[in-house]
Amino acid sequence: MIYISEFQARNEDIFRPKPKESADGLFTSELILNFRAKSHHFRTGRMKLVCEAIISQAHALRSEEILVSNHSTSPKRTYYTGFGTQKDGPSITGGRGKYGVGDIVDINCTSAKSQPPAELHWYINDREAKPEYLMSLEPIFYKDGMISTRLRLRFMVKHRHFQTNEMRLRCTATLSEVKKMSSEALEAEISEQQMSDLHVDFNTGAVPSKSLRRFEEYNPVWIFMLLSIVSRFVL
Repeated sequence: MIYISEFQARNEDIFRPKPKESADGLFTSELILNFRAKSHHFRTGRMKLVCEAIISQAHALRSEEILVSNHSTSPKRTYYTGFGTQKDGPSITGGRGKYGVGDIVDINCTSAKSQPPAELHWYINDREAKPEYLMSLEPIFYKDGMISTRLRLRFMVKHRHFQTNEMRLRCTATLSEVKKMSSEALEAEISEQQMSDLHVDFNTGAVPSKSLRRFEEYNPVWIFMLLSIVSRFVL
């Protein structure tokens, strides 16, 4: 996001090129800001441009899977953890071990308590469940500030859900860390010149980054800015 004098820039003034991936796994995201500077952009004769990046890094992925069939009465449970123990992962409750075509599956998934809260996803035979099968339930809040998220899965069993007479239902919890980074402010000041032309002077000393460019034009004034953000996405 880009802010002009503390106000978020309009989407129509921003162009977002496709992110570029380098050999070391880093992604470079760019925002190009192109807008016409007007008097309301200047507060007490100065305009401030700031670029803000919000990056969500998934640092833990844990799942519980149950295997049900049309002939067994006891489901098989499997746990997958990126790190930590089984108790750190989500838990599946409800349902039964045997289903037939036309039966209703109605089960809940509850994440282990965490902060920030975990994001839950349901999968049926490795395919993410359709949105109409899902229902978000009220989270569980703990006195220590931790939160457990809950997600309900409900659907009617069809022939396609059984693979060799078995159906796998998996709930995955993702723990993410959200980081917010802002560039140093690029400031411009407005001053009256002869013949009442509008002149914009950028305070280039405030921004050492080479990705911020300096422009000076006369009325009308157009500001063009290229902002580069380098981030690593961890799965």
